[in-house]
Amino acid sequence: MQGCLGTISYLCGMQKVTTLLLDFGGILINLRPENTIEAFMELGISEESLAQQRSLTDPFERGEISEDEFVAGIRSHMRTKLFRSSIVAAWNAMLLDFPAHRIWQLHQLKKRYRLILMSNTNETHLAAIQKKMGRLDYKNFTGAFEAVYYSHEQGMRKPESRFFEHILQQHNLSPNEVLFVEDTPENLVPAKALGIKTYLHERNAEFKPALDKVLLALRS
Repeated sequence: MQGCLGTISYLCGMQKVTTLLLDFGGILINLRPENTIEAFMELGISEESLAQQRSLTDPFERGEISEDEFVAGIRSHMRTKLFRSSIVAAWNAMLLDFPAHRIWQLHQLKKRYRLILMSNTNETHLAAIQKKMGRLDYKNFTGAFEAVYYSHEQGMRKPESRFFEHILQQHNLSPNEVLFVEDTPENLVPAKALGIKTYLHERNAEFKPALDKVLLALRS
């Protein structure tokens, strides 16, 4: 069975959804990657060097390199060697707020669905998020999920099919019972190929009202 790709108009399949596979950044925590690009440029990194940053970001998000190695890689593109704290601050600039009401919304969804978090992230961003949220709120947040999968802890990242396959296998999930909620179109492609239902959510928009409409459409 084919999955679904895109916004609500792309939904398909009649199998009942039992599990919500949720992205983190742009869905639950607000995100603006442009902030990091702007911050790095202010530190003196050229646009050409920023375009090459993917060679650092992907392995960092898979946990293949440490924060020290990531910072060293960024420094190699700088004319002036800045403090580590300045580089880390620029890298974390993309992370915005985490509206507290979204935690409550997750716990409401938990009453009806199995919730699994699937995020491309890294040790630096995760530490910043935990600090931003505070210990209790972060614990309450993760407590809404049956399982949390961070790419740097799993050694794989979206859009790698093996990441999705791993989660399906770990939880004995049938793909057509899963709805994957994501704000990056390219990450929906492997989920679709595996038969997972998909929903492309507008980055940073309130997810619960939109998701309710999607789930209602799937039940009708």
